[in-house]
Amino acid sequence: MQIIEQANSLLALMREQAESGDFWKNIPLAQEYALRIEELLHDEDCDWWDTLAFCDAILLEELLNQRDTPRLCLRFMALRNQILQQTRREASPEEYQELHLTEEAALAIQQKLTDYIDPATRMEDWLHQYGGMLRFDPVEMTPQWEEAIFEVECECEKKLTKANRGMGFCFTYWSTKATILAKKGIIWRSPSLMNPRVMFD
Repeated sequence: MQIIEQANSLLALMREQAESGDFWKNIPLAQEYALRIEELLHDEDCDWWDTLAFCDAILLEELLNQRDTPRLCLRFMALRNQILQQTRREASPEEYQELHLTEEAALAIQQKLTDYIDPATRMEDWLHQYGGMLRFDPVEMTPQWEEAIFEVECECEKKLTKANRGMGFCFTYWSTKATILAKKGIIWRSPSLMNPRVMFD
């Protein structure tokens, strides 16, 4: 129950890490929280409003990189829907109006994520549908990518601790990331390879 009760402090930490660009550091925190929600989902004594707000924040504020963790985000969407079903009988209309994520917005996020992980979806079609500008390697849409990404980013962080993070750092980071992914059997083309006419710094 403890992690459920710490929803607000956990959100503060995740917001801080997301603001600094370290979305990947939020992955294990979100996974643990999702697991705790699932374990306690049928506990009638729980006050689920903080948990519902947590799910909304994960999705609306994008505290996780949705392209790196679409299945985890959809897991929070499913939990959000289950919590709403459980609390609907007790909640007042005023309480529902205070929800951060409207039903329309929730459905839009769910469709975007569902399309992203659909094996039949072409990267170009997804970008066209959802207004993306830069092409990306379709391997990023796979379960293998999502399962590996936290460990990959951890390794990148260790290897690049002393690297100069000024102009051109992105190329060092992408090269390191590609090497680590390759060792895990994932061949990845960086944004610069996928977008040869775009200037990156």
